[in-house]
Amino acid sequence: MDIGLAKGRFRITMDYYERQTSDLLLNLTLPGSTGFSSYAVNNGEVQNRGFELEIDTKLTQGKLKWNLSGNISFNTNKLLSLGNTGEILGPNYGQSGTLQMNAPVHVARPGLPIGSYLGYRIAGIYQNQAEITAGPTDPVNPKPGDFKFTDVNGDGKIDLNDRTIIGNPYPRFVFGVTNDITWKQFNLNFLIAGNIGQDVVNLNRFQLDGNYAGFRLNVSKDAFDGRWTGEGSSNRYPRPTASGLSFRQRFSDFIVEDASFIRLRTATLSYQFNIPKKSIFRTARLFASGINLLTLTKYAGYDPEINAKGESSLTPGVDFGSIPQVRSFSAGVNVGF
Repeated sequence: MDIGLAKGRFRITMDYYERQTSDLLLNLTLPGSTGFSSYAVNNGEVQNRGFELEIDTKLTQGKLKWNLSGNISFNTNKLLSLGNTGEILGPNYGQSGTLQMNAPVHVARPGLPIGSYLGYRIAGIYQNQAEITAGPTDPVNPKPGDFKFTDVNGDGKIDLNDRTIIGNPYPRFVFGVTNDITWKQFNLNFLIAGNIGQDVVNLNRFQLDGNYAGFRLNVSKDAFDGRWTGEGSSNRYPRPTASGLSFRQRFSDFIVEDASFIRLRTATLSYQFNIPKKSIFRTARLFASGINLLTLTKYAGYDPEINAKGESSLTPGVDFGSIPQVRSFSAGVNVGF
């Protein structure tokens, strides 16, 4: 739907879509005795449904000209079917001496967004032996100061059946707002954009925030300063240890973060010179601009708009040693002859 008002000064565009894609290309595993690890099949169906709204308006048209445009987009991704396959787990993340997890992070399961996060929930830190004795049995034999994992299914033990969906890698909505302001020879143009509601797996914290210093690994200052040192000292960070494994090799909601952000993506300030008719120049413009000038977010990593494993639709929203987007500045002169 397109709506134009006030002789074109105000325009609204609205789009609704629903698309179902069939015959997804999937790699299914094979027994090692075959000599191959997997084979490709066309099997499965996914649905994307969403709404987009775009608004363009000329707020002022006198000496001060201000054009404002913005858009917002909502999309819901849902896996409808995997054929005869119940679910597909993503790859394991782990390498001896570095990450120490060796567990999948993502799952493709009908009824959920592709690549949803599958893992354990942490309910704090065991403060004493009495809490451990009263809690569910755990094959890793926790000690006071260790993470307390949630018995999701209530069977009195911690195992693979206690993994549950702990995050969605897709935002609830994305938006952008562009302002173009002109006053005399000056022009200011800037874009504010954001993603709201998506989660990111901050695998850097798996290595740095578990207070595990084995294999000569470092830990973050925040985790070390806030570590458990005795009953009641901390219910967030565990005791430091050089034995065992970080987070007990379990992927949990401890490292799944809300990566919503609002970013001043670009800004340009320019001055257009008045050129005399007999000048050798036809036009002359002085400008200064910047990219990624300001980001508002609660995400603990360097950049919330990141994906270290973007080569597959099954592995979205992972930050592990990723290089953040740079902040850059430039200035120059445009001359026309």
